[in-house]
Amino acid sequence: MKVNVTDYIKKPFKRSERPEQTDEGGAAPIQRSKSRGFNLHSISTKLFLYFFISIVLFVAIVGTLSYSVSRDTLKSKVAEASEQTVEQTTEKLDFLYNFYENIATQIAVDRTLMGDLEYRVNLIDEDFASTDRFEVDLKIRNALADIASTNDIGLQLFDKEPFVKPDSKEVSDAAFYSTANGSSLYADYTKYFETLEKSAGRVIWLGNVEKQITTDTKTNYIILGKMLKAGSGTYFLFIEFKDEVLMSALENVKLGNEHQLTISGEDGNVIFSFDPKAIRKPLGLTLPESKNKEDVSGSFNNGDDLVLYSASQVNKWHVTGSVPVSELTKDINRIFVITIILIGVAIIISLLIGFLIVRTVGKPINQVRDLMEKVEQGDLTVRMNVNRKDEIGKLGHSFNQMASNVGKLIQRTNETLDYVVNTSVQLQDVSRKMGDSAKEVSLATEEIARGASDLSQQSEDGSTQAFSMQEEMRTFIRNNQEMQEQAEDVKGESQSGIVQMDVLLGKTNESEKLTRETLDRAQKLKDSTTQIGQILQLMDEVAKRTNLLSLNAAIEAARAGEHGKGFAVVASEVRKLAEQSSGSIGVVNEIIGTIVEEVELTVKALKENYPIHQEQVNVAKNVDQIFRQVDNRMNGFVEKIAQTSASISNLQASQSTLSEMILQVSATAEESTAISEEVASSANEQLGVSAELVQTSEKLSELSNELRNILSEFVTVESEQE
Repeated sequence: MKVNVTDYIKKPFKRSERPEQTDEGGAAPIQRSKSRGFNLHSISTKLFLYFFISIVLFVAIVGTLSYSVSRDTLKSKVAEASEQTVEQTTEKLDFLYNFYENIATQIAVDRTLMGDLEYRVNLIDEDFASTDRFEVDLKIRNALADIASTNDIGLQLFDKEPFVKPDSKEVSDAAFYSTANGSSLYADYTKYFETLEKSAGRVIWLGNVEKQITTDTKTNYIILGKMLKAGSGTYFLFIEFKDEVLMSALENVKLGNEHQLTISGEDGNVIFSFDPKAIRKPLGLTLPESKNKEDVSGSFNNGDDLVLYSASQVNKWHVTGSVPVSELTKDINRIFVITIILIGVAIIISLLIGFLIVRTVGKPINQVRDLMEKVEQGDLTVRMNVNRKDEIGKLGHSFNQMASNVGKLIQRTNETLDYVVNTSVQLQDVSRKMGDSAKEVSLATEEIARGASDLSQQSEDGSTQAFSMQEEMRTFIRNNQEMQEQAEDVKGESQSGIVQMDVLLGKTNESEKLTRETLDRAQKLKDSTTQIGQILQLMDEVAKRTNLLSLNAAIEAARAGEHGKGFAVVASEVRKLAEQSSGSIGVVNEIIGTIVEEVELTVKALKENYPIHQEQVNVAKNVDQIFRQVDNRMNGFVEKIAQTSASISNLQASQSTLSEMILQVSATAEESTAISEEVASSANEQLGVSAELVQTSEKLSELSNELRNILSEFVTVESEQE
């Protein structure tokens, strides 16, 4: 066995031969940074970044959350207040709407006016130019004029069909009465007639209409209508008022600074707006549909605006308004400004704290790094001057202690090298003497090996014969075991068959019992059907008697004449019922007859099948007895096979003992041969080792001298003192 000292002593490099340190994986050499500035890999820089990012991030998150929560809260409160404003405005408008609807209702319930209108219709039918016609027309116009002037509204009253003027005998193309607030022609109002006629007398709000008051003046009117029925005549009443009324109701209501409200109809067109250009145009917003009567107001976001809406309970018109979200949250922007200022202050404070961290931690660590580079170059005299009591101070004291201990270790190594050199010379002399002794031992072991080899050959021949006999015995035992296993399997199958036959026998007995019970039940069913037939015969007799009674009743009713007609109808119905009952009883008789035939066939089949079930029970009992006889015989066969197996096992044990004895003799002989050969090999190897020891001793001496030269490059405190 070769022994190489270089496997246990790593050859050191001289400082000029030391390889450059590389990073993990053997890539480019590690560059020693001489910079004392900002370095991302520095611990102080990392601590500064951690502290800086933590403070700034914490302040930013807290400030942002505060701003977000405050903004949402203020937005919610302002939106709630705005919703209440819109709802109150809608309620105010409902009061106004009710005022105009009440005017229409008052006109409809004015008995004098409605009586005059009905009288006018009758006069038109009788005489176009009668004096009464002029008087009643004047009376109606004066009454409507009083209503219009009292309530400051415009009125238009139309006949359903154009009427003939009593003075000129011409067909009128204008209203019967008008306050002359713009056009009063049929052509401008007939589009509303169908809607009012379908309303069944309800007040209908028709929206916004633009009217030409003068040549250069146009005014927007809010118009509502109602159908009036006066006798055979039909009138359409239109009440009109300027949209300035709505303007005066809404001008003091503002959402935010200058955002005013808009009124839109059920069709989505604008009824009123402070922007004249938007009137009678689509609102441009899709309002949520009301799920119930109470859900008539609310708000939703439309882009950057908060839209508020409320529906009128009178005419279902919507009051809508929008406010920019930025305007709702403008006061909360102060919190955002304060948050930015706090983030700036946090950045300044973290920079100051980071500078202190760099001075407190980074500078001492850089100093330790510089001293470690000098130690790497071989100067063990460097020491770190530090008077601090924290971890940096402990690091400095540990570094100084390490440098001192390494210096002492190198000095101790120099002293040990002298002893190693002297010992290597003595080792060379001992190695030469061992080589001479190993030659003599090698010659003696060769003679012992020859004798052991002959004995081993003879033992192997005997062992071969014994092994052949043992193999034949094993084959016989294996066959006997297989036969015993097959006999056990047959026995198990026989027992399983007995169990199955017991189950089959039980099931057969149950089947026979069920068949007997079924036969009894079928006989009872046959008896029951016979009884049902008897009952049906009785019912048939009752039906015949009922039919006879109804016939007699019909005869008596015919004799009674007019007084017996009602009784004749009853008798006829009873006769029909008796005929129907008789027909139904006949059908039931047929069905019962069929059931009786099927039951008789079933009873016959069960009686024929019952002897077969009894034969199955007998056969199952015979098969069960056969299986039990087979099981008894297989038990005896298995016992015989077990006795044979026991005898063969004893014979095999004796054969195994003989084989083991022969094998033991053979093994002893082979072991003796192997030992002799191993001793000879060890002797030869000892010769080689002795020669190698001489070379190793010489190599150890060379390495000791080289190590002494390397250690001389380190400068220690003791060497400087010398």
